[in-house]
Amino acid sequence: MKPIIKALRLPVCFMAGALVLAAFRISNLSVSLTWLPSLATMLITSATMVWNDYCDRNHDAKKGKTTASEHSQLFLAFATAMWLIALVLVALALRQESRFSQPMIILIMVGLCYSAVRQIPLLPNLAVATAAALPALLPVFVGHTDPSLWILFASTFLAIHAREILKDFDDREHDPGYKWTLIQWLGEDRTKKIVICLLWLATLLVLGALILRGHRWFMFIVFWPAIHQLQESRDCHPKTISVTKLAMDLGIGLLLASLILPV
Repeated sequence: MKPIIKALRLPVCFMAGALVLAAFRISNLSVSLTWLPSLATMLITSATMVWNDYCDRNHDAKKGKTTASEHSQLFLAFATAMWLIALVLVALALRQESRFSQPMIILIMVGLCYSAVRQIPLLPNLAVATAAALPALLPVFVGHTDPSLWILFASTFLAIHAREILKDFDDREHDPGYKWTLIQWLGEDRTKKIVICLLWLATLLVLGALILRGHRWFMFIVFWPAIHQLQESRDCHPKTISVTKLAMDLGIGLLLASLILPV
């Protein structure tokens, strides 16, 4: 059971749900309208993680990650169950508000098809970043036009895109021939500079959004520890990448908490 729980990536799952809550709070939408799309987004995220582990099981085994390959039938069954539960929650959310159908369909399609597009240049990381940030726009689909929602979407997209590129550093020895990455195309040094630029852009957008709303403007520093870690490192050692990803996760979590909790 422990491998399955780990495969759910619960921190990522809760972060996806928190993004929905933050977007709805920005829009001042009713709490009763929030919970179903938030839960549906969380279940889609977890189902995607388990399904991706199953699809990548043989490749992951070459990297020493043998859990999915050793329990392939369990992972397939659990992924199927997770998708079925996610679809039920999506159906309930759409019954409550049918205008959520487009973003929910996009999230499901990305989750199911991600493993099939890994060799298309730029698409894998862009797809993940778009799907991860899309919940920020759920209120837009029901008629809310607050510019802060678009800024939240863009800053989340940039931060997650940067994080996905960083994850590619962990697998740089195994990805050639299996997945297209910026590292293969531009090299490690240039790719690291792109990550830093993406984080700076996300920081500026966060600052703009917080000033626009007059809301905890000092939270714009949430990505500074990750930027500092990358700028000070001479190479992309696995420990550096691990610490940077942790700093980014904490930064995103703090930002979402600042948007959800009362001022």
